[in-house]
Amino acid sequence: MQHLFLMEFFGRGQSGRSYAVTERVRVFKALQKNVRLVTFDYNPQYNDIWQAVAPDLEATHLNMMAYYQGDAIAGGVRVERLHDHQQVTVVDRVFNQSDRLVGEIYYGLDNKTVSRRVAILYNADGSDRIRLLYQQNKVAQVHFWQAGQLQVMSFTALVRQFLQEITAQEPSIIYADVLEEEMTQAYLGVSNAVAKVAYIHADHHVGQHQILVGFRNLLRSRQFDWIVTGTHNQAIDVQTEWQCRTADIAPASINVPQSVTALADRRAMSVVVVTRFDRIKRVEDMIAAVVQAHQQNRDINLQLYGTITDQAYYTQLQKQVTDAHASNYITFNGATTDAVATFQTGQLTVFTSRTEGFGRTLLEALAAGTPVVSYDIDYGPRALIGKGGKLVSDGRVDLLANALVMGLADRHWREQASEAARQQATQYDAPHITARWADLIAELEHCDENNAD
Repeated sequence: MQHLFLMEFFGRGQSGRSYAVTERVRVFKALQKNVRLVTFDYNPQYNDIWQAVAPDLEATHLNMMAYYQGDAIAGGVRVERLHDHQQVTVVDRVFNQSDRLVGEIYYGLDNKTVSRRVAILYNADGSDRIRLLYQQNKVAQVHFWQAGQLQVMSFTALVRQFLQEITAQEPSIIYADVLEEEMTQAYLGVSNAVAKVAYIHADHHVGQHQILVGFRNLLRSRQFDWIVTGTHNQAIDVQTEWQCRTADIAPASINVPQSVTALADRRAMSVVVVTRFDRIKRVEDMIAAVVQAHQQNRDINLQLYGTITDQAYYTQLQKQVTDAHASNYITFNGATTDAVATFQTGQLTVFTSRTEGFGRTLLEALAAGTPVVSYDIDYGPRALIGKGGKLVSDGRVDLLANALVMGLADRHWREQASEAARQQATQYDAPHITARWADLIAELEHCDENNAD
């Protein structure tokens, strides 16, 4: 039995989805399952990306484009990028290890943004294998050569054909981590699979009227055997709204240290945050809340750590701090490679995301024994924090500020919340997550036994 995790693409930057699928591959490997991550876009550097992200998980990645090119790219590729006189990317030329040209990607400008126009994949003899024609950086049409015959099809049709081929090779269970509507349609068209599972992230399902189109079609189809969610309350909501079988399994596990730095040994009156500087995180609300809290207690300070995914937004946040004359107590400290250790430098953390796929940083804060003050949003904070922090009404910066002031003033509450946070985090350690997957896998593989009967 092969277990196939389907994603449109896999990101080098370890987005939440990419991180989650890597963790799932690792769990399935530990359970001695034949598991593969399956991607579909044309990225000649996928081998390097996968090796950088998951060097311990070799031979577990299958890309559709590499599958169809076969021997032409055996042994790996290198990319030669050509620019015009203004240093705008014009073409990527892809060579295999024998320095034979095996692919080209041509670019153009759309509103000053570099976008793909055409991607050509060659066979080992130099003939065309696939041509991808793009509009607004998405594949609009595919030219596919099979046994010398040209077929013109949609990208959805190519994905469906590819999945039909690989699921026909041996019994397969597919797990769809899908955002794009076209990919949903492709997955639904696969008839060979023993079972189909879809993973819905929490911020992609907040009631029927807010669900993403791809997920809405996925749920309406009733063609998936199981829907996996990150939290129990979301699983209940999906099951109630769509009358489908659900399982709640956290997208990632957490290592809870045996001991953490005592609150008394951490920086006094310090709120420490590890985040991604992206507008969905509403860091501006964190800053505004600490500015208000600082008016009541001049010792309160905010230490911000994280990666920058939106430079304009990051610049806006810096200006917000400067305009509030808060630079002496609100500090941008750059990225951290150890979130759990970083959280152990503060008394509290604050969480203000607009929506949350699950909230790995929440788990890292809880594992560090750092109480969380958060907006009450579905599904992460409400499901994860428990007695390890405080929830306030979504969008109420004044309540957030008051909770910070009260929490930092109450040592007894912080100590209790710190202990409760660590207990809460243990529910999401590796043994718990592995056991949940093992139970679901047993049910899914039982489907194959029933079909055989």
